[in-house]
Amino acid sequence: MKQILVSGLNPAWQKTLVFDKLTLDEVNRAKTLHSIASGKGVNFSRAVSLWGKAVSSVLHPLGGVTGKQIIESMGKEGLTSVSITTEAATRTCSTLMSTADGTATEIIEPSGMISAEEYEKLMMAARMEIGSSDALAICGTYPPGIPEQCYADLISMAAEKGKTVLLDAYKGIGNALFSGVTILKINRGELLTMTGKNTIEEGIRACLETYPVEVVAITSGKDQAMIGTREKITGIVIPQISNAINPIGAGDTCAGVFLSEYLCGTAPEEAFACGLCAATASCMTDTPAKYDKNIALELKKKIEFFNVKG
Repeated sequence: MKQILVSGLNPAWQKTLVFDKLTLDEVNRAKTLHSIASGKGVNFSRAVSLWGKAVSSVLHPLGGVTGKQIIESMGKEGLTSVSITTEAATRTCSTLMSTADGTATEIIEPSGMISAEEYEKLMMAARMEIGSSDALAICGTYPPGIPEQCYADLISMAAEKGKTVLLDAYKGIGNALFSGVTILKINRGELLTMTGKNTIEEGIRACLETYPVEVVAITSGKDQAMIGTREKITGIVIPQISNAINPIGAGDTCAGVFLSEYLCGTAPEEAFACGLCAATASCMTDTPAKYDKNIALELKKKIEFFNVKG
């Protein structure tokens, strides 16, 4: 199996609280509580594991009681952690789900500061791991104390060894996109903010013209997605579902499954479609990036592709 090193530098201990009805400015008592290791890197790795076509390990800084909980939680799931210990405790994030109106509200704690010494240990671990990996996936933001050059350095490290690189981030990534990114996978809002364009098609073309990336894949929630290469731009119509519970982690699920299939030689648009269907299936569960693969494969049969002209 292909091996993916996942850079998930902003992990979280995730609590999901379910309420019959969530009302602001009142006392709300949850009827259930579920806790699990999370953050974009962990979610990505969970999705890869469930799909079963690649294996992955998550590079992340962990500290405090919550950091230990994340390692234990990942171990129970069979997920591999490549961690360095930090003085700052890992953040806790909470999803508040209201069954009355089907909403999910995300409460995100600020991340702790990473020291210069801790950052050097993190980069040393990355250098040791990247050589035995087939791909690098960079997921999400990074905590304070990590320099802006970090992503560009990680990507260059992987590109120099001929590794496939997927980047699922958009803030401050200009230098990173010139460093050897194979796939840029972000959402519609991030693409338009980054490029200043008005449509997904324009944004994809701007990325392909500006940066030496091979594939630009854009999600848009339940609406149609698009993926572009230098040969063509393909639109993907996603099957709609009526039983969505929690969208948290869907984007990470898409990225993990997409890269797994891409590394197996699946055509980019087909690989992306697999990721989109797994993401849709993940919305049917209350746990980030958990899904039933059989449901995802059934949704895949209903996917529609179309060529984007112009």
